[in-house]
This record gives sequence, C-alpha cells and structure tokens, in this order.
Amino acid sequence: MPIQGWMEDQFRGTIKPDSTGQYRGTGLYGAFLQNFLDEDALSREQQQSDVKDTIVGSGENYADYNLGPNATITDAKGAVVTQRRERASKEKDDDFKRQEGLVKTGQAPQLAGIEAGLEQGRLQHQAQMKGMQNSNNLAIAGLTQSNNQFMAQMADSKDQRAMELQMRREDMDRRDRKDEKNRRRESIQALVAGLSSLGAAFAV
Repeated sequence: MPIQGWMEDQFRGTIKPDSTGQYRGTGLYGAFLQNFLDEDALSREQQQSDVKDTIVGSGENYADYNLGPNATITDAKGAVVTQRRERASKEKDDDFKRQEGLVKTGQAPQLAGIEAGLEQGRLQHQAQMKGMQNSNNLAIAGLTQSNNQFMAQMADSKDQRAMELQMRREDMDRRDRKDEKNRRRESIQALVAGLSSLGAAFAV
C-alpha cells in the first residue's frame, strides 16, 4: 500500500464530528497527519459517507434526498423525519381521496334519487303555486263581477227611487191643483149663492 493511502486510512480513523456536526481530524495524530493530506476533502468524504449510512440505515432511499456536500448527520436525521411526515401526510390525503371516491361512487344512485326527488318537489311546488294563483285570479274576477253587479243594482235602485219620488211629486202637484180648483169652485158657488139670496131679499 502506498504511503499516501496508508496515511489517509490512518487519518480517517481520527475524523469525528465537532459540536456543529462538521467532520474534522482529531487528536495529535490527526493534527500531525493533516499536514500531509487534504484534510477538508477527506473529512467531507467521511461526512458524506456517514450521512448516506444514516439515511440508508433508516430504511430510506438515499437517491430521494438532496442534502448537499456539507450536510451533517443531524441534517440527515431531520430530513428523514420530514420526508416520512410528508409521505404519511400524502398517503393520508391519497387515502382520503380514495375513500371519498368510493363513497361518491357508492352513493351516486342515492344522490341521483335525492336530486330527482328534489326536482319533482320543486315542480310540484310550482304547480301548486300556479294553481293558487289561478284560484286567486278567479276569486278576484268573481268579486269584481259581484261588485259590478251590486253597483249596477244600486244604480238601478237609485234611479227607481228617483222615479218614484218624481211620480209622487207629480201626483201631489196634481192633487194640489185639483184641490185648488175645487176650493175656487166652492168659493164661486158660495159667492153666487150669497148674491142670489141677497137679490131675493131686495126683491121682497
């Protein structure tokens, strides 16, 4: 094994995550070896390997995740939790939609029957309202005719009473004229009788 490869293997054994989750060579041995190696490249390689192992070890497909080269194990665990939560939510939504589709399919005949019943009820209501309107129109027409007949009868009665009063007035006028003639005749007769008596008295 070339010395370079051996040193890299030895350095990988010193790589550990720090408090931020980033991988670094640790210890005096690591500090010594990093002077001869590309510490950042080896640390990033180990970090990405552990991130992949974390995701795969959780039963997930690493290809479904796009965490970037600087992702930590903490990032990987959080991504797994988020991915599972989103997957569960999507499965729940899909299941709800599937159940809803089954319910709609199963209730389609019932819904059609209900809609038909509602439509029939609406048509019956319209027919009833139209019948009531026709009845009202007939009642109004009957009342109008009765009122016209009553007014005509009132007018006829009024004309008849006026005619009767006129006839009574004319009859009273004729009687008054007749009585006046009789009184004049009686006056003349009394006057003639008085004159006759007076003439007879002078003749004696």
